Amino acid sequence: MDLKYKAQLLFPTCIHIFEYKNFESVKDELVQHVYEEKDRDPKGRVASNRGGWQSRDFIKDDKIFSIIAKIFCELPTILNKGISFSLDCWFNINEKGSYNTKHIHPNSDFSGVFWLKAPMNCGNIVFESPHNFSSFMEIQSYTEKFKNDSGCTDGYFFNPIEGKMLIFPSSLEHEVQPNESDEDRISVSFNIKLLAEL
Repeated sequence: MDLKYKAQLLFPTCIHIFEYKNFESVKDELVQHVYEEKDRDPKGRVASNRGGWQSRDFIKDDKIFSIIAKIFCELPTILNKGISFSLDCWFNINEKGSYNTKHIHPNSDFSGVFWLKAPMNCGNIVFESPHNFSSFMEIQSYTEKFKNDSGCTDGYFFNPIEGKMLIFPSSLEHEVQPNESDEDRISVSFNIKLLAEL
C-alpha cells in the first residue's frame, strides 16, 4: 500500500525551561541565605513535603524574588503585552530520604521550581500527564519509540540542575522523588497568579 503518514501534535502542555547564566557566581550566597531562613524558622511547615524543611510563603525576598521575577519578565516573546502577575515563593531543603508527594498548586496559574543546590541522585521532579484518565488506553497502545518521539506518555521527569528553573501550569500533577544523596537538595518553589484580563 502506498501510504504517507505523519503525526501532528495538538494541545500540548508547556513546560518553560530557563537556565541562569553564571549561576556559580551567586550559588553560595543564595544557598547560605536559605539556611539562614531555616535558622529563623526551624519548624517551617508541612505541605506536600515528607521530611526535610519547607519555609512559609513569602511575598518578597530581595535575594530570590528579584531573580524569579526578572526571569518571568523575560517572557514577553510568548506572553501577551500588559500581563501583570503576583508571585508567592517558598524555600525547600530536602535532606537524604526526603521527598514531595504528588500534588497540584490550586489558586494559581503557573508554578515553578528553581534549583539552588542539586547533588547527584537528589530526586527528580516527575510530571503526570493530564490525559492519563481520559486517554489511558490510547497512551498505553503506543510503542515506546512513539511515546518518546511525540511526548504522548503517561509521565515525564526532569533531573534537577543547579541554576535551572521550570515554569509549568499549576494544574499539572507532579511529585519529587526521594533524595538519595548524602547532601541537601535546595530549591525555591513559587506560584504565579496572572492579574491582567486576557
